[in-house]
Amino acid sequence: MTSQVLILILGSGLMMTAVDRAISLGIVSTLTSPLWDTSWILDDAAGAGAFFSGLAGYRSRPELLPLLALGFYWMTASLAYAPAVGDKAHA
Repeated sequence: MTSQVLILILGSGLMMTAVDRAISLGIVSTLTSPLWDTSWILDDAAGAGAFFSGLAGYRSRPELLPLLALGFYWMTASLAYAPAVGDKAHA
């Protein structure tokens, strides 16, 4: 279970990197300017923020498209691991 969670977190970071690359290449638009700025708490360019940025996809100044992509990723991941409707727990 722990390794599955770690792999999902790493996948989240990889997905955010792919979205950032697509934005920087001009393939997709960010849809908005940054929605908020938490770089004064944890900057994603240095130190622990850079670690969390690479590991889990943390962004201190996120735009709308990366947030939508992150939400879609976690929704899909949670549905993939959710028990099927009608399944009964084994005692």
